[in-house]
Amino acid sequence: MQSLRNGQMAEIMDIQVCPSFRPSVGLATFNCALRPVARSLTADAAKTIVHAFIARRLDYCNSLLHGITDSLFRWLQSVQNAAACLITGTRRHDHITPVLRDVLHWLPVQHRVDYKLALL
Repeated sequence: MQSLRNGQMAEIMDIQVCPSFRPSVGLATFNCALRPVARSLTADAAKTIVHAFIARRLDYCNSLLHGITDSLFRWLQSVQNAAACLITGTRRHDHITPVLRDVLHWLPVQHRVDYKLALL
């Protein structure tokens, strides 16, 4: 049997275990479903929605996300950035790293995965 790298195993498990976590579906759903109502949400409602739908998925299967490709990490980071913009009202073209670090106290996705693995 051919051996698989961590990233390849994560992609296989993603398709088999978490079919709803595909990049093209997840980001399109986030942008289409939440963007139109973002202005009418209170800050608490926005935080609840983001934690229910976005943060939960970013933390799901962290052990499988270890070793995935940089392009997939960039995609996951863009989802986290969009979620941060929704919560804080930051514009899309503003620098988001200070908002993630200083306002929301969130780690970047790759560091988040490493941190969750270190806790195991």
